[in-house]
Amino acid sequence: PRPTTTVGTPDNGVGVADGRAPVQWNTFQARNLGLYFQDTVSLTDTLKLVAGLRYDDFKASYRNPNGSLSSDRSDSLFSPRAGLIFQPDELSSYYLSYGTSYNTSGDTYQFSPGLSSSTARSANTPAEKSRNIEIGGKFELFERRALLGVAAFYSEKYNERNTDPDTAAQQELLSGKRHAAGMEFNLAGRITPKWEVFFNHTWIPDAEIDQSNVARNSTGTGAQVQGDRPGLTPKHSGSFWSTYAVTSSVRVGAGLTYRSKQNPEGQRSYYASGFSTVDAMVEYAFDEKTSLKLNVSNLFDRVYADALYRGFYTPGAARSVQVTLKTRF
Repeated sequence: PRPTTTVGTPDNGVGVADGRAPVQWNTFQARNLGLYFQDTVSLTDTLKLVAGLRYDDFKASYRNPNGSLSSDRSDSLFSPRAGLIFQPDELSSYYLSYGTSYNTSGDTYQFSPGLSSSTARSANTPAEKSRNIEIGGKFELFERRALLGVAAFYSEKYNERNTDPDTAAQQELLSGKRHAAGMEFNLAGRITPKWEVFFNHTWIPDAEIDQSNVARNSTGTGAQVQGDRPGLTPKHSGSFWSTYAVTSSVRVGAGLTYRSKQNPEGQRSYYASGFSTVDAMVEYAFDEKTSLKLNVSNLFDRVYADALYRGFYTPGAARSVQVTLKTRF
């Protein structure tokens, strides 16, 4: 039996023998060093050149207690980026940009024990690489009270890794290459002194897995294969929020969040339907320092899939009401 203690003698010096063997843990160590440089050069009064370079040095090692399994990885990667900015006047600017990036930290899961040599994640697997090309413009509107941004983009990803759903997460699949192309729209500011608008929309009409080592099964279900649209890539997504000052004391607002249908990542057998939710707000200002605000989220109590996974989804928040009294001292 364990010794008894009292408040006055919390430690009487008696020890307790513990017959349990100490647990030896697998160890993983990772180090990542990143250096970044960027400079902007004015070529003319209206044309600027932006150029940058990032260097990543990544090292990692895995060891198990008995020494039967060990693995090491080292990456030295350069990521260049460049862009041109054209500003013909004070109200507008146009740009063209190109950039690359690597996912070195994501390589840590390659050092997984207990896998056979045919399925083990190789420490020599190349890092994930992405490159992005974007062209767009920004414009000040409504007497410089609002800013509009429009951009078209093309993104590619190489050496992408996805867990094979047929091996109970014991093997990583190299999808090889995927791409996505689309447009982004953003508007923020005041249309009039009393009317505020915030809007963003992403449209991705073209998205495809270009290369993959996953074979289509006989039923046409299962993991995503070459030619499929990547998971978690809806064609349309965005949000809109607007407020209007009815009087000097009363302000009302309403907004919309929406997303079109999409598949989970790495799964083509099912999809989550598109959805939209509505939010509303009423605010009353007693004076310049004190105000009372009523917010209703998901006004119509829509049921929708907020986050998607291969075997399940996380439902979005139900309708909620929040009352806030704010004062400043």
